[in-house]
Amino acid sequence: MAKPWQIKRLHVLCANLGIDTRKGSKDRDAYEDMIASCSATGKTSSTDLTYEEANDLISKLTDLAVGMGVWKRIPERTPEYASVKQRSMIRKMWEEISYVPASERRAALDRFLKKRFGVDLDHLYRSQVGKVIKTLEAMK
Repeated sequence: MAKPWQIKRLHVLCANLGIDTRKGSKDRDAYEDMIASCSATGKTSSTDLTYEEANDLISKLTDLAVGMGVWKRIPERTPEYASVKQRSMIRKMWEEISYVPASERRAALDRFLKKRFGVDLDHLYRSQVGKVIKTLEAMK
């Protein structure tokens, strides 16, 4: 079965492409044909698709939407990078010890990390997070 997030993604992609997926709409037949083309058994509802079939349809619709300029691909972060929470914690710790104006703090943090650890905050590895936190705690 398709996951709820997949069904939602399908509907959002269709909305961005201008395809009305509601029952009774003029685009409903085209939508059902699109689902049937991705299904080996001719299913006509996104809730009946398997996980793999839904992924296949999402991929096709995403390619179409990107080509039309109504959708942007977001690059996936790899697991070896620091998580959003870890980066947020480092930013907050930096705010406590930084003496530069608020508008320049992010750039100052990136310069500090580049000088000390060879990376900026967006490219900080999980393995480096502990070292950065210990360094910032020592600076307090």
